[in-house]
Amino acid sequence: MAPRLLLVAVAACLGIAPAAWGDPGSSTSDAAEDVAIARRVEGDLVRLLERVDASTVSLLGCKSPVGGTASVLGAGSGVFVRYRGTWLVTNGHVVKGCARIEAILPGGARERVRVVATDKTADLALLAFDEAPATLVPVGIEGGGIPLPEGTWVVATGNPFLLAEDGASAASLGVFSGQRGAACEARLGGCSLQHDAEINPGSSGGPLWSVEGRLLGVNGAIVTRSRLEGTGPAYSGASFSVPTPRVAAFIDHVLGRTASPGSAAPTTTSTASTSNARGAAARLGARLVAVEDGRGNGLGVRVRDIMPTSPLRRGRSLVNGDRIIEVRIAGSRRTVRTLADLERALSQASPGAELTLLVDRAGVRVAWQGATDA
Repeated sequence: MAPRLLLVAVAACLGIAPAAWGDPGSSTSDAAEDVAIARRVEGDLVRLLERVDASTVSLLGCKSPVGGTASVLGAGSGVFVRYRGTWLVTNGHVVKGCARIEAILPGGARERVRVVATDKTADLALLAFDEAPATLVPVGIEGGGIPLPEGTWVVATGNPFLLAEDGASAASLGVFSGQRGAACEARLGGCSLQHDAEINPGSSGGPLWSVEGRLLGVNGAIVTRSRLEGTGPAYSGASFSVPTPRVAAFIDHVLGRTASPGSAAPTTTSTASTSNARGAAARLGARLVAVEDGRGNGLGVRVRDIMPTSPLRRGRSLVNGDRIIEVRIAGSRRTVRTLADLERALSQASPGAELTLLVDRAGVRVAWQGATDA
């Protein structure tokens, strides 16, 4: 981009009219043309942010001390993605140690989300809603990555310093500096995309976008030196994001698909419920979501995103939204209230063994009979 056009575009982002620069060599027609260019760039950015805001959430992580009231442990950001289902992706450190996680949606509404899996190596976490909110629009992940020349403009959205508590994500504009090597990635927890779009505490887990609105990665790290003793990190011009191929590999690993050649399979650090979700999901070929009432009591396991090859499509097929409430194996019946209940029940059936799943389908009991995958 020519220096003058770059200045015009940056001026548009800052709301500065080029005519105010006071360049005595500029003709009136040149100034008018510059203003028109600035307005077009400004309009493009406004439309971009309107689109990507619908896929960006703020996250609040809470701890629940015994005998006390839940308190906020930390805040972060997330992006709602579509890849082998719909998921909320954020950084692992955003949800670490949290007993309860709330997503602040566009518009300000709050929804509870659950951790499906975490990847300690790449500092990623996969979250899920019980029911995907209508106000969120999932963005597709391009698993092969997006070619990005150095100098390309990028946009980061998220919840820095908890400024997006009302649901309106904060945005920053920057320049892509390049993709760093394995040594840098290892030091920064999987983050290898370097740029200078401003990210700060609370921005972690938020999306990094191209100016066309394509998801490039998940923001996760900054390189900085604290200005004052005892203060937290703050933006210093070097921001880093986990690229989308690493995010796709993480989801593939969670759902049981081997990572593509040349990509490192993530090391998944799981709670008991995380490993239960992954194991049961692999055997049933679907995404599974625990269902609870308002007091946290388990009501079963919801079936989501049934894959084309899933055994649940055989015979009397189950459908997305069915709630598994019981498993019957060799004459025994096991009530399913949680993901752990489902995993324990499935563990009693050897690969290929016949079993029955009793589900609730909009208030009607339906029985599925068949064999799960190994």
